[in-house]
This record gives sequence, structure tokens and C-alpha cells, in this order.
Amino acid sequence: MPILRPVLIQALIINTALMVIVSAQQIQPWLHIQIEGQEDENSEINLPIALLEVMLSMTPEQVVSDGQVKIGKEHSISIKLLREMWQKTLNANNSEIITFKEINRVVSITKSDELIEIRIDETDGTVQASFPVVIIDALLSGKSDNLAIAPAITALKNLRGDIIYIRENDRKIRVWIDEVAQQ
Repeated sequence: MPILRPVLIQALIINTALMVIVSAQQIQPWLHIQIEGQEDENSEINLPIALLEVMLSMTPEQVVSDGQVKIGKEHSISIKLLREMWQKTLNANNSEIITFKEINRVVSITKSDELIEIRIDETDGTVQASFPVVIIDALLSGKSDNLAIAPAITALKNLRGDIIYIRENDRKIRVWIDEVAQQ
């Protein structure tokens, strides 16, 4: 039985790749991930969103288990609680939502109509990240104990341009969508 699973996964990936090639004449949205940092960290990934959908559907237990979203190795948060917090965030005016102040760190989260922005100021630098509201809204739109992957993929298909941007002291991570296969 364990051998069957990798074969099935390979068949799904090959089938999806063939589907993408056959439909290449149509305009296909592509997801691009670019990481710039020190030389050994630099990388780029270019992936058709149709393939991303299949890949995400094959590994849901890596992200969600027993109604809990895994955050790192030791922490998790319930999807129910995430949905409650998200609804309160959506109902908030466009402004700063929350600020955490610690001895060596200040974390602030702000909301605009289109973005959730996170800024972490530490003694050794700043980390900034922004995420589209429409994607988070779609992920949390379901009623079950799982994230709503299909609606999130549909939302991704309709977006163009930068969707996630993270900047640290010596590293930048940019995620964007367009119709170009290679960057």
C-alpha cells in the first residue's frame, strides 16, 4: 500500500502537467515566488496555478489537522478561532488592528480595503509583510474544520501583480501572479 501512494501522486502530477500543456493556448495564470537574500538563499519558482491547486489538495494534513492550523512544529490555532478573529478584522475600519509591544520588539498589524500588513520592528531590523484580504477571506470562507483551498485558488486565479511581499533585513520574498511562464 505505501508504494501505491507515491505512484498515485506521480500520476496526478503528470496528469495535471499534461492538462496544463494541452490548455497552454489559453491564458493561464502563473504563480511566481522569488527569494533574494544571501547567495545560497536566492531562488525562483514559477508554477501554473492549476498545478498549485492539485499540489495543495494532496497535502492538506501538513497544514491542518483536527481543525487546527499548524504554526511551526509546536503551535497551532483552531480554524474556528481564526474565522472569528477574521470576521472581527473584516468589520474593523481601515486602520491599525493591533500592536504588541515587547522589550525588543513591536509588532503591528494594519488593515486596508485590500491588504493586511504586518510590521515587526526589532532591535536588529524590521520585517514587513503584506497579504491580500481576498485570499485570507477565501481560505476562511468554509464551514468545516478545514481551510477552503478551492475558493482560495479561485481568488488567486483572479488576482494579478504582487500578492505577498515580505522584506527582512537581508532577504526579500516576493510572490506575484501574471500570465508569463518564466521570469
